[in-house]
Parts: sequence; C-alpha cells; structure tokens
Amino acid sequence: MNLPDVLRKWDAFDSLPRPSEHAELQSFETFAAMAYLKFTDGSKLDMRDVQLLWHCQDGLSKALGSLTGAAKEYFTELDELVRLAIRQAASEPWLFANIVAVELKELLDKRVNESLSGSMAHFPAILGATISLVADVLRGPILLSPDPDKAREALLRSAVEQLQKTVEQFTRAAPR
Repeated sequence: MNLPDVLRKWDAFDSLPRPSEHAELQSFETFAAMAYLKFTDGSKLDMRDVQLLWHCQDGLSKALGSLTGAAKEYFTELDELVRLAIRQAASEPWLFANIVAVELKELLDKRVNESLSGSMAHFPAILGATISLVADVLRGPILLSPDPDKAREALLRSAVEQLQKTVEQFTRAAPR
C-alpha cells in the first residue's frame, strides 16, 4: 500500500467514534497519530518512532483478544494502521535494515530464552546463529558474481567494516 493510501486509511479511521472504555489503550492511538503526522508533513519515521510503534503493536495485539464489540473493531483497525506505518517506514533502506535487525534480535532472544535458558554461557551459540545468518545473506551475491572469490573477499571486508562501526556505535551509546 502506498503512502497516500495509508494516509487516506488513517483519515477514515480518525473520523471513527472513539470507544469510551479501555482508556489504557488510548495512548497507543496517540503514538500512532504522531507517526501519521510525520507522514503527512512529509517527514520520515526514525528508529525511535518505529520502536514506539512496535510497543503499540505489541500492546494492541495482547489486548485484542479480550476486547469485544465496537472497541474490538476500533482497536483492530488501529492495530492494522500501526502495522502499515511500520511497513511504510521499512521502505527506507537504512530503516529497513534497523527494523529487520531488531526483529531478528527479538526472535533470537526469544529462542535463547526458550531453548538455552537465556544464559550468557550460551553466547557462542548465539554468535554462531548470527554469523550463520550473515554468511547465508552473503552467499547469494557471492554465488551470482562472475568472480566468486573476489566477491567473497570484498563482501567480507565490507561486512567486517560495518560490524566494527556498528559495535563501536552501540558500545559508545551503552550506559556504563
């Protein structure tokens, strides 16, 4: 769905009567509205905006099962709009990379907690899964290259440089 269609869908939603019950869910609408205001201004969502939308999506998906009637319809529509906003934001390459990274990290954390008891003693397995993913992503361009050896070296150099920059960025910003 393109941005004008998403905005029309938001405008239609915004004209719906708000349910008076479930005030605890109204903040999700407020956060979603802030994202849509950015879209209407021609601005792009940043990673903080997307994380806020994920929080909304998570809260809405947990609440939807217990809702009924008009409230369920209203918040189901809001949930769909939040998902559309995240998808719209993901159309930007740099934000797509961040969004997918966060999604993969959340899935990895979930699997670690389910299968490995969340222990840091399992760090080699966590790192191994991550490295396997990167290798699988690099495999396609390497195999399609006219010179796979040269492509492998160039992609590995690029991956190492990006990893160094990212680790430096994350560790500089980390609280001590």
